[in-house]
Amino acid sequence: FFSCAVYFCKLGIITMYVSSPRPKGFLRLFVWLAVVQFAIAQTDADSKVALVRPFAPSDIYQLAASFDRWNTYLPCDTGSSTARPDLYLCFSRDLNTDAAAKNVVHSILQQYRNDTEPWHSCFNNLFAVSAGLTPSEDQYVTNTTLAYTAIGPNLQFLRIARNLADQTWEGGSHDRFMLMEMDTRPVKKGWLDAMILESKANEPFTIFGSNYRGHRWDAFWLRMPEALRYHINGNAMYNLADPYFEDWYANLSSIFADGRHEVAYDVRISEYVLEDRINLDLFRRYKNTAKFIANYVHMSIVPGFHGDEYMIHGGQLVNEMPTDTETISLVVSDFDNPDDLKKIVDALKEGYHPFREVFIYTPNNETSETIALSADVHGVADNMTIKYIKRTEAAHFDWCNAPVTTKWMAHTNVYFTVRQPTRIPWSLAGKPILHYTGDNYCSQFGVCRASKLRTALFASSLGADVLEGHYRMSDMVFHTARTKEFCTAWRAWYPDPACDPIQGPTPDDYLAYLSSQQLLDMYERINKDRFDAPGHDLQRIAPAVDTRSCSEYTKKERDELVANLTTCVVIGTQAECEAASEAHCVWRSAMGSCYEFMAIEPPVVVELIRNGCDSQIKMSSVITTPITMQIVPSQELVQSLSQLVVLQGLESKTLTLTFLDANIQGEVRVWIQGPAKRWEKTLRATLPPSCLISSPPSSGNPCSQQDNQADCEQATLSCTWNGTCFGTVPFDLELVPMDPCSGSPDFNIPDLKITSGATVQMGPTSLRLLVSKELNAAMEQTYVLQPGGSITIS
Repeated sequence: FFSCAVYFCKLGIITMYVSSPRPKGFLRLFVWLAVVQFAIAQTDADSKVALVRPFAPSDIYQLAASFDRWNTYLPCDTGSSTARPDLYLCFSRDLNTDAAAKNVVHSILQQYRNDTEPWHSCFNNLFAVSAGLTPSEDQYVTNTTLAYTAIGPNLQFLRIARNLADQTWEGGSHDRFMLMEMDTRPVKKGWLDAMILESKANEPFTIFGSNYRGHRWDAFWLRMPEALRYHINGNAMYNLADPYFEDWYANLSSIFADGRHEVAYDVRISEYVLEDRINLDLFRRYKNTAKFIANYVHMSIVPGFHGDEYMIHGGQLVNEMPTDTETISLVVSDFDNPDDLKKIVDALKEGYHPFREVFIYTPNNETSETIALSADVHGVADNMTIKYIKRTEAAHFDWCNAPVTTKWMAHTNVYFTVRQPTRIPWSLAGKPILHYTGDNYCSQFGVCRASKLRTALFASSLGADVLEGHYRMSDMVFHTARTKEFCTAWRAWYPDPACDPIQGPTPDDYLAYLSSQQLLDMYERINKDRFDAPGHDLQRIAPAVDTRSCSEYTKKERDELVANLTTCVVIGTQAECEAASEAHCVWRSAMGSCYEFMAIEPPVVVELIRNGCDSQIKMSSVITTPITMQIVPSQELVQSLSQLVVLQGLESKTLTLTFLDANIQGEVRVWIQGPAKRWEKTLRATLPPSCLISSPPSSGNPCSQQDNQADCEQATLSCTWNGTCFGTVPFDLELVPMDPCSGSPDFNIPDLKITSGATVQMGPTSLRLLVSKELNAAMEQTYVLQPGGSITIS
């Protein structure tokens, strides 16, 4: 604004200069304002953003090579006006004591000073700094057979943040910094401009980046800790000027000072954000909506997967099946489910996939149709033939019986739908890539174990070794000619027992056959513990439990599968996914699937409001779908408050908290059941001493019936006057250890003994016992204590 004002002042001065009899004064003023404007422009251009590339001794030579990609995908548009950031190369240890690291960094710095590479012009300056970790601190162990520790990345991150915030490194002040590790790579030109502009447009934020957008966790999504599911990956933009920066930094520092490095810093920050859910401001500043970067760690990434992102974190880059030289068909098993079959056929007609022949095995009549595939969806105009074949053998032989003529084939059934898009991963060496589940994960499931055991018998009959891992049908690309040979060999071997937990031939059996024929080299096989990729189909329905006596597909395994088939996951198209936005569904274009996005902010705002001596819970729905809430108070509050509250769309309700005593703090836990998940909030309210309240009125309480001080203070009543008449507690509580000689195994758990202090004139005392969630709920009831008597409760 000021720069524009200066511009118009100069314009006015030029006009006056032309008409002035004494132009030198105007000229001096004009020059002064020009200098001011230039200084302002330079201030605007000076970097307020730092891009930090942390590296460890194991990354030294990878660091130098990584910049080659920056020339292919230039960080900035050299003609843009976007401010140029500073670039920091941060070595985890000390550059002065590591010759290899020092030499590599010196070479990079020298090239930058000589401006030898195109990407150099995108940065204001380049600095080399050290985090100063010791060798014992600089450890990062991710091997699953060893104890996980992230001490190295954790401490390096803390020192980066602290040094930039305190301006102890050269380069001046920075408002924000972006962390870019060695496994974060650009995939589009202009990624630096996109990073700066998008983060600026999303202020205010505490952290701005990407949560996990791969699909590797889909099968066990609900078994994972919430903080891990929703955490923003560490390769993100951090706002040093944000008011919450010092809060989460102090939290991290405290945890790491205690030596707790079993969790990485980015997940620790997520835990901190999720802990106190009443702080909606912090939630809203923890933003994982970044489009400039996507976290695809442990994924095999086909170039066509890329969506809006300019940078990707993690993963390996692979090719897509070249449909100009390779052909593939799809075999579909229908179980007389017309609606489910229609979803598959619609997906084949409308979505991107490589299948040009489709064979659908059904219990019904045979027919066929030819579908014209449009060029705008499939890249080239082509035809797809769908043939319906009446099944004459058990369904698990469909993929053996299909009259496929293409070189490759895949199989699915109506419990799935075809993924949109379907991109078959292909190795750089020109082979299909098969991703398999590791034996450790497989051993947790009965069906997987049974498949491996039977394959071992088949492999033994062929004289072949048992391969590592388990291969899912969704991840398989079968060689058609070899499949026909395999099915013949398998039928000849199969002993056909009375009950087999695995029905029909499996991909594991197929790979065992190829092993016996020395044909495994036609594939590249990758353990999903390293990298995974979306299969050609997407599960929508959990099959019914197999009730046969030998079955391994039990109710437990089905229940776990059902739990993971959430509202979002079962959606197969982008249009349906985007229509389910209230369930926090977001279309994952790179994976061809719908998933539950970062939903740390519940669909209802819960606030604690003070109104005089009353504390109230105000609940306001922010979506149109009804919300069910369970209000659970602690024992200091009136138990009747525990209840279900249903909020209709965009409705608000208020509950008043009633305390049982004065000068105490009460806690209320609020469980919120949204359309697709649950949230929990904890509210804490304190009753001031000035709001001391009397016992609740009761017909059995003689004190509450006295309306003046004289009658109230009669000695026989044990009442106290404080504007109103209320009774002192007419009983005593104590915890009595159980007699260890009683033979009970729980003698260390005390009993609760309640002894009456009431006189006969006062009459019986009614007690309401309230228990916390850790105790037996059966205790929670009303007891009547006779004068002078006692009761004991276990």
